Amino acid sequence: MIDKKNMLAELEKFPSRCKEALQIAKRTRFKLKGKINKVFICGVGTSYAVAKIVSAFQKTIPIVPVRGFKLPALASKNSLIIILTYSAQTLPVQLLYKEARRKRLQIIVITSNEKLAQREKNVILLPKGILPRLAFPLLFVSTVYILQKFKFIPAQQIKENISALDQRYCSKEGFMLAKKLKNKIPLIYASNNLFGLAYRLKEMVNKNAKQGAFANAIPDALHNEIEGLKKNPNRYAIAIIYDRDYNPNLKKAINVLHHILKRKINIVQIDMKGKNLFGKLLRTAYVCDYISYYLALMNKIDPTPTKLTSEAIEALTK
Repeated sequence: MIDKKNMLAELEKFPSRCKEALQIAKRTRFKLKGKINKVFICGVGTSYAVAKIVSAFQKTIPIVPVRGFKLPALASKNSLIIILTYSAQTLPVQLLYKEARRKRLQIIVITSNEKLAQREKNVILLPKGILPRLAFPLLFVSTVYILQKFKFIPAQQIKENISALDQRYCSKEGFMLAKKLKNKIPLIYASNNLFGLAYRLKEMVNKNAKQGAFANAIPDALHNEIEGLKKNPNRYAIAIIYDRDYNPNLKKAINVLHHILKRKINIVQIDMKGKNLFGKLLRTAYVCDYISYYLALMNKIDPTPTKLTSEAIEALTK
């Protein structure tokens, strides 16, 4: 058995985790002071992927993903700092949280770590015991709920889009796409606005399938990275996250990419489907998780252990 910790069982719970996150968020009370003019969402790994993905929404104020060791200089008393960390074990987020506390900025924490949760009034406390990278549905739905609640983004029909998720179909689609990426290094592209999805797939392929994968925005594929495919093009496959609502110029760029590379390299299209942007983001992220899982099985690698990542985190926190 390759999947020794049964990651598949948790992946199949993705829709129910979304429902659970929404229920928890609705029960939580938040209180913010004054007028917020900027939101900074702090996280690394899966949390950063969530921060990048939610930045795709139409916004009433700037929403800025942060994954460094220091808050941006623009963070001020009128800013909201969302600390997004399932485990609360990563050093960058710990430092960002301490800085926000030291500067007495307004904070909302989304975590499963009870010790961290006890320090704040504005907290969404998530269930424990989940592999952090598989906590995506909990983190994503919680973050969207907060942004919607305070009208930083438009209403997203969260409940309706969660109900529309089809676990079996997403699994099947993920498997079929994984077959096309097997034995290749995926070069994953999306629009600038949807780059968070490309980053999420890259992250999960790295961690689950234990193989190289790279993500970027579509303009870079044509202006820089296309030249890097001249040597050993058979090593790579291009995965394009495609939204039918892309603007005409972006669609033209994708067509040009197909035309130039169709005889040199495999091009795989990941079609976004859903009633609105939230639904498309949620469903596509779910399909991408299955892609990474099935790639791990095709590589004959247990998707759960991440020994090198654990060593790096431990070294950083010493």
